[in-house]
Amino acid sequence: MDDRNTFLRSLRPILVKNLFTWLGSSFGKEDFFTASVAFFIERNQAFRSAFLAWLQTAAKEPLDCHSFEVRIQVGYPSRFGVSILDMCLINPEIELWFEHKLGSGLGQYQGVDGEQANQLEKYLDAASRVMNGRIDGQADADWPVGGPLDNQPRVLLFYISRDGIPLVKETYGSQIHTAGTHGLVWPDSGQLRWRDFWPSAQEALSGALKGEDGEFELTLSQQFLDYWKSIPRMWIQEVFDNEWLSLLPADIPSGAIVPFDIYLDQVEQLAVGRLDWRRRVNYQGHALEFSVPTGSVDHVTFSAMRRVDDIDLPVTELGQELIRLIFRSREEASGWERPPESLDVGKWKGVAKLTRLNNRDALYVYVGVENWGSCETQEQRTAAIIGAFSAGVKMFEATTAATLSGADKL
Repeated sequence: MDDRNTFLRSLRPILVKNLFTWLGSSFGKEDFFTASVAFFIERNQAFRSAFLAWLQTAAKEPLDCHSFEVRIQVGYPSRFGVSILDMCLINPEIELWFEHKLGSGLGQYQGVDGEQANQLEKYLDAASRVMNGRIDGQADADWPVGGPLDNQPRVLLFYISRDGIPLVKETYGSQIHTAGTHGLVWPDSGQLRWRDFWPSAQEALSGALKGEDGEFELTLSQQFLDYWKSIPRMWIQEVFDNEWLSLLPADIPSGAIVPFDIYLDQVEQLAVGRLDWRRRVNYQGHALEFSVPTGSVDHVTFSAMRRVDDIDLPVTELGQELIRLIFRSREEASGWERPPESLDVGKWKGVAKLTRLNNRDALYVYVGVENWGSCETQEQRTAAIIGAFSAGVKMFEATTAATLSGADKL
């Protein structure tokens, strides 16, 4: 064992340069990240278990009871051409298929009859052939509503992205998976994102990072996590600070995110889960933009204010920590009234102004984040941001007499 560790330590100079970053520069970003994840699923049991546990939450059925063979770049026939899956976990009873996105779109593909399909629809057509025992992409392969044929596996398709731009559920109709069936897995959040798996991935490799598996595994694991963190918007910030301005740096490097990003994640979950808003764009760590499907509001922007002096309203009573919500009207004539000088919702205080943006009314609502300086834990800080966001939504309703679906659940 001593000789082995001596040999592995001798390799360290070779691995001073991050192996993953170095190799990744020669391959497509999505393909190489997928290959790296597959590498750790294959070699690290804790990582594999954490990955399957994450998927189980979305699929609402046990997956870790199966043993899987890990494959990457697997091709299956479809009527839109060969479908090349980024990664597959293969078992005779069930196959898990993965499409991973780190920035590119789903694209459009044309079938032999001129029909158009996006990448996920193409994969679902391939899945129907696997479950029906078809070996080519020419003959019709109806979706197996009642389940796959005998001796054919169920296929679950997972879409995992970086940016989380929502899919349109109606596009996939009966091909949406439910527990125990097959098809495109649709998590409650509407989207699986790599950043959500980051904490579990990091924890799964904690043993290797402590040297429990030897020098080589320690180095590989650390370099893999460093490589992961080098890809913008792929991980959740770990270090937090009570100082508001430290969460919102004046200069944000290109491709970087800022520590306030963790609060955007929590606000997004609330807005999507309770208000049924749809996220449109994620600005790098300081703002979110949502589309609102129904009602008088077309879309809403949520952000944190760095400089209170930039606000042309009396905000001194609100403190130095402010969030802003911009509600944009769906119609040119909204009928929204000019807001009063101050707004109150419970302990939350705010101010607002009505203006015009692109020939539509826009109501700017500023809310002070209560007792930020006395927050001692991450949970308390998150609760303070969520409270200010919820208060801002209710201030909008009180000011305009408009109703936002789901606001009564905040």
